[in-house]
Amino acid sequence: MDTSGLKNFITKVSNLTIRGNKLKNDLANSIANRGVEIASEKYSGKGVSVNPTPSVDGKSSVVAEGEKISFMEFGTGIVGDGTYAGTLPTQDISFESPKGVAQSTKGWEYNYRKKQGKVDKDWVGFVAGAEMFHTSQELKQEMPIIVANAIKGESNV
Repeated sequence: MDTSGLKNFITKVSNLTIRGNKLKNDLANSIANRGVEIASEKYSGKGVSVNPTPSVDGKSSVVAEGEKISFMEFGTGIVGDGTYAGTLPTQDISFESPKGVAQSTKGWEYNYRKKQGKVDKDWVGFVAGAEMFHTSQELKQEMPIIVANAIKGESNV
C-alpha cells in the first residue's frame, strides 16, 4: 500500500495549521499594538503605562496600569455616576481608603460616603474618562484595515 499521498496530505494540513496559528497570533499582536497606540494617546500626561500582552492562541490584550486607573476609567462620586458608557465591573472590589481603612463593595459604586466632622457628605468625584472603552470602540472601527494589513504581511509586529 502506497502511503505517500496520505503523508503528503498530512504535511500540507500541518503547514496550514502552523500558518493559521501564526496568522492568528500576528492578527492578535497587530490589534493589540494598535490598541496600545490609541490608549497611550488617550492616557498621555496622566501617569499611565499601556502595554500589550503576548499573543497566545490568537488572543492578546491591552493593559493599562497606573495609580487611580480605575477611577479614571469609570469615574467617581455623584459627578461620575452614570457617565460611563460601557459595562461596569460587577465582581467584589477591595481597597483601602485614603485614611487606611479597608473597604469592599459588590461591583463598582459611585457614592461612597466620607466623614467630614460629624456630617456625612457624598463624594463629588469626577466623570468617567473611559479611555479603554473608547480605545475598544476605535479598534472595532479600524479592525477591517488592521486585519487586511496583517494578512498582506504589512502588520507592525
